[in-house]
Amino acid sequence: MRDTDVGTKALRARELGVSLRSLYYKPKKPDKDWALKVKIEEVLREHPSYGSRRLALHLHMNRKKVKRVMNIFGIMISRSAPGCPWENGYQESFYDKFEVDFGDPSRFKTLGELVLAIYQQIWQYNNTRIHSVLKMAPVQFALQAAATYNAGNKDAMQ
Repeated sequence: MRDTDVGTKALRARELGVSLRSLYYKPKKPDKDWALKVKIEEVLREHPSYGSRRLALHLHMNRKKVKRVMNIFGIMISRSAPGCPWENGYQESFYDKFEVDFGDPSRFKTLGELVLAIYQQIWQYNNTRIHSVLKMAPVQFALQAAATYNAGNKDAMQ
């Protein structure tokens, strides 16, 4: 069967709602993209609220590359419905991330299990989770700031 019998490629592309160029596209680095996809999914299992910025920071790579691979493989970041962030942006931001990371609180059988899980989640947020403004975990930032401060004071004392 020839192309003219079924219709031209341009007509088929139009019917499918894709560009003609996409019919000829061949990915340049499918193995590297797949490896990055696997890394992204591993990080998202541990930190489900991470967006492309935090993923890029966590993986130590360019955000554009992370976003491109997420788009190629259809990786979506789970977000809760927006609240009223203009009233208290810091608190809304914290609760948004907390809800996504914490999950369903009804999965705990006792109040003690729930309290322990909340404590662990808050500790993880303050100690290991990368904060986008700091580009590192708060504990790392505090240690770095203390080292810088101490180095400055040693110079002043000499």
